[in-house]
Amino acid sequence: MTLIDARPSSIRSKTDKAAFGSSKINVIEALVQQQYQGGSGLASAITTRSLRRGQHLYWPGDLLKYVYSINRGMLKTFRIRDDGRERITGFPACGKLLGLDTLMDRPMRCGAVALEATLICRIPVHAIVVGSGESRQLRLQLLEQFDNEIARLELQLSLYCLNAPQRLADFILSMADRSTEVHLPMSHKEIGNYLRLVPETVSRLFARFQLSGWLIMRGHGITILDRLGLEQTAAKSVSQSRPKAAAA
Repeated sequence: MTLIDARPSSIRSKTDKAAFGSSKINVIEALVQQQYQGGSGLASAITTRSLRRGQHLYWPGDLLKYVYSINRGMLKTFRIRDDGRERITGFPACGKLLGLDTLMDRPMRCGAVALEATLICRIPVHAIVVGSGESRQLRLQLLEQFDNEIARLELQLSLYCLNAPQRLADFILSMADRSTEVHLPMSHKEIGNYLRLVPETVSRLFARFQLSGWLIMRGHGITILDRLGLEQTAAKSVSQSRPKAAAA
């Protein structure tokens, strides 16, 4: 099943928005533009794949033939520790690219599994390689994706310097971006795994945030009522959460 049969000007139409999901999928749009401006035909190689909740897209160590763009839904990425336990590394959603390790011709360091019904766009590696050589726009989009991944890893490392309320407040804000509605299809156990907190702490903090009037929880959905309250909690310095050293 090929995803793209329309000209670039029609990508923003209601019909194509239903197919593309989000205008954030810039790498695919760059390939589409290239197809109709340069006649490369690479965009026709893009296909889609549907995943059900709990279905794996790939496993750590897999050698992939595709780079994946999330069209709709959310996944979690994970590594397997030496003791066999899962360590969650992120929750990529619509517009994010997965499988970038394959562009370096190396096995995947992480696995990816769907947290809900998800639609994935599959971009063959050869289309990315050839396309990046022909399209400056595509090269810039790929560099942006790599830069975003580095920023995400830096953010994840910085979370471990924060106390528990800071970690969860920062996580909620990062998942919400600029919206007041947050969709969290993962469990409290999975959030705790990512934030290095026990599930009971995550549940207790969600309850505290709700009692503080900062948010309302409805199943897997959160409505942010007081963004400033969350921002102030997330922005507190680490020194404020630590007891002062006793005077000598």
